[in-house]
Amino acid sequence: MMTIFRPEYLLNANRLDGEPEEYFVLENPDPHLLQAISTENYVVLDSVDDTQIDDLIQTHGTNNIKFHSAYYRIDFAVADKFPPPGLPMLLIAGIVGSSIAIVIIVSIKLPLTQEGTKRTSEKS
Repeated sequence: MMTIFRPEYLLNANRLDGEPEEYFVLENPDPHLLQAISTENYVVLDSVDDTQIDDLIQTHGTNNIKFHSAYYRIDFAVADKFPPPGLPMLLIAGIVGSSIAIVIIVSIKLPLTQEGTKRTSEKS
């Protein structure tokens, strides 16, 4: 089973104390940005297409916005989830499988080695 790992996108809005040198006015933010502004906490997005703020930041050349007479710095980042959820189980299965393989190989080789030693002793 192949697992595809998709990154998460984090959106954060920090209220600024004063007016920044550069900013753009945002009249109608998308629901995710509105949540980030209202909570001032990170909002997790599944896709970069869930918000347009990244495009607006690139278009205006700044991540500072003015919304309802308040100024915010918007941070937009990509976050990888690590370790993947199945990694611990995969490691345990690998260790168990390797241990079983070692036991089987040793149990097959050990009687053959003892038999070969016995034949050598009989010839002497």
